[in-house]
Amino acid sequence: MKKIFCILLFFSTIVFAHTMWVRIYYSNDFERQILLDRDYDILTGNAQEGYFEYFLDKEVVDELMHLGFRTDILHPDIITYLEATYGHLRIDFGYYYTYAEMVQELDQIAITYPDITHKVSIGQTWEGREIWAMKVSDNANQNEDEPTVLVTGVHHAREPIGTSICIDFINWLVTNYGTNDSATTIVNTDEVWLVPCVNPDGYVFNETYEDPWGGWRKNCRDNNNNGQMDPDYDGVDLNRNYAYQWGYDNNGSSPDPSSDTYRGPSPMSEPEVQAVGELCDSFEFLYAINYHSYGNYLIVPWGYINSWVPSPDSEIYHVMAESMTTYIGVPNNYTWGTAYQTVGYPANGTSDDWLYGEQGLKPKGFGFSPEVGTSFWQGANDTSIIVTHCNENRPMIIFLCLRAASTGVAETDRALPLSNISILPNPVTDRCMVSFNVDHPSEINIKIYDATGRLVLQTGKVQYNAGHNIINMDVRNLCSGVYLVNLNKGEKETIHEKLVILRK
Repeated sequence: MKKIFCILLFFSTIVFAHTMWVRIYYSNDFERQILLDRDYDILTGNAQEGYFEYFLDKEVVDELMHLGFRTDILHPDIITYLEATYGHLRIDFGYYYTYAEMVQELDQIAITYPDITHKVSIGQTWEGREIWAMKVSDNANQNEDEPTVLVTGVHHAREPIGTSICIDFINWLVTNYGTNDSATTIVNTDEVWLVPCVNPDGYVFNETYEDPWGGWRKNCRDNNNNGQMDPDYDGVDLNRNYAYQWGYDNNGSSPDPSSDTYRGPSPMSEPEVQAVGELCDSFEFLYAINYHSYGNYLIVPWGYINSWVPSPDSEIYHVMAESMTTYIGVPNNYTWGTAYQTVGYPANGTSDDWLYGEQGLKPKGFGFSPEVGTSFWQGANDTSIIVTHCNENRPMIIFLCLRAASTGVAETDRALPLSNISILPNPVTDRCMVSFNVDHPSEINIKIYDATGRLVLQTGKVQYNAGHNIINMDVRNLCSGVYLVNLNKGEKETIHEKLVILRK
């Protein structure tokens, strides 16, 4: 959402601003789409209860109420809230790590535990800051043939809990190594990489940014090339910049540089995303968990499309997500599902979709995104909140690391040349979606045969990208019955699935 004033004019304008923290409810998909089309900055959402949370000017809230949207006012004036909470008009890092404090903590861990940790820069930001990562393994300075797990924080600059969770897990591993069976197994068997702050520029900007909208979200790309930071126009949403399904539509990301979900000028255009991508290409992570806030969710692919389109490994995701939120440690009881099932909106160009869906340059990796807590800066003035969030998330990371150490390798074999066909809905009435994976760009011909073996419908050869693909099929001209759907790549590679057409 484009801010209503420039940072340079903040203090001359602030006396007139009346920004509210609100929940706007929708009662159906039509109303939800009206809100999504407005491209307001969504703080979080709840698909089950049907609402989005925003910081909005009172005039905008009044307009939405006039249109019939039910509204809950969580706080009537964010300016008053900031002054009462922090004593000034700026979000305070408080007990959260600043970027400098994070670097200092990583340096101290590397000095104290040199045999099982390795601190390395995986790249630099637009403003020249290092993107620091720490590898934890029994021979940390060597690259061994071991299962790999990735943990990241702060793709979005205003979500500091990710840094705290990453640092907490590093400390848990190194201090428990040799005395705790789980920590020892993970360090001896896996290579665990942690990137506590993917977005250093935006993170540092939040240390001084006077902003009643909850803090800066994007990186610090100079979109208008004027040589200075322009909060009304600059920055890219790093979690909309990954190459898989980048720019799939303008609801899951925005082409407008002033939007908080601006996806960038091209896929993987941002040095921060390139750094994560190169790390993933080098170490072929089996699992990744990318921390965000807020909402108390665990989000799984697909993010770019509606919830009723499952990933080819949706059953594996189901078992893992259920275990991570319900059965391990002290259950955090996070609601799990796709972005549309949890926060209520799609998101394309995300890290999880790319980790899982891009299978041409690397094997698939199972990506997860927790949305932690009930606000971005919830623990700034209360360290017990940060401790609670770390405690309720540590078991999820342990679960992924132990799974990688035991059964994870079998789940991440490279995709077959043509694989994972799925048809939804099935049975179908009028239209269905056929999804499949392919290992490199290829021409695919989809053919449908009736029960007698007669060819009744085909697409002809169509070029598809590597990874996961979806095609819409119109079967209204076919009669009720059982059919066979064949996907043909060349003369020899074929996969098939049964299709049932059922009409009243």
